[in-house]
Amino acid sequence: LYASQGSSYLFISRDRGDSWEILSTLSGGAQIKSVAVNALDTNIILVAQEAGPPDRIMKSTNNGATWVQTLAGDFYYWGVPLAYNPVPGNDTVFTMGSNVIRRSTNFGTTWDSICSNPFGSSNQGWEFALHRPDSTNILLAADNSTGIWKSTDYGVTWRLTHSTAGEVPALAFTPGNPKVIYGARWSGGGGFVKSTDGGETWRLSTPLNNLNLWGVSVSTTNPDYVITGTFGPPLSTTGGIYVSRNAGVSWERTSQGLSNSLNFACLVVDTFSVFVLQGNGIYKYQHPQRLLTVTSPDTPEI
Repeated sequence: LYASQGSSYLFISRDRGDSWEILSTLSGGAQIKSVAVNALDTNIILVAQEAGPPDRIMKSTNNGATWVQTLAGDFYYWGVPLAYNPVPGNDTVFTMGSNVIRRSTNFGTTWDSICSNPFGSSNQGWEFALHRPDSTNILLAADNSTGIWKSTDYGVTWRLTHSTAGEVPALAFTPGNPKVIYGARWSGGGGFVKSTDGGETWRLSTPLNNLNLWGVSVSTTNPDYVITGTFGPPLSTTGGIYVSRNAGVSWERTSQGLSNSLNFACLVVDTFSVFVLQGNGIYKYQHPQRLLTVTSPDTPEI
């Protein structure tokens, strides 16, 4: 796992989050906003970093020992600038800086301008974007005031497929079935949305109506296991992490071990390796069965 603590330090964990160490320090900039690690060679890393204005994208080919700046541009403050699908052989990365969408086909060494801000003058850039693994021409992007947009021509033109008056801070594909997509909504009524047709249409998950949500993740091994986190509500009432084991039909809330109600991201490797990034740090879910048993590769997921 890779992470940053809102600083110029890039951390790495080699034991699924049980311990962390500094992998690299990116001098000359401020907080690291997103990280992309090449699927075939983990020595090759991209980071998007606040550094200005302008902000910048930095690339390392030697596991963080040295870095080269490959792009300058201002990122939307709340956004995740890099969109990359870690599929072996995929070197295509998208970003949005200074209100221009750009694409790199050599994992961030050079960048081509694709289009100027297609989301309207009130937007400051995308908040989150996905690059579909099985159809490289298809992208989805969520912004800070209008909703979810879709492109089928590598980001040249866009259509609004889900309209909302608030932010959509995160999206997630279902591994193995990229037509099933989830999205979190913050403000504008809040809630959680799901698409089963590749982002053409969306429906709200009734149990999470009116909740201000932020992060989203789907298990890489169990497509029915989905989590999302609230941004704002107190942990004593409706705040915390919501878990669905049936692809968003029903949800269970947990705030076990959390001391901060602001969720910024979620990551599910499998149902025994569930992580959330809160306002005061990274938390790993301690599943009761994990604490009581020694698991093997054949241990069923819960």
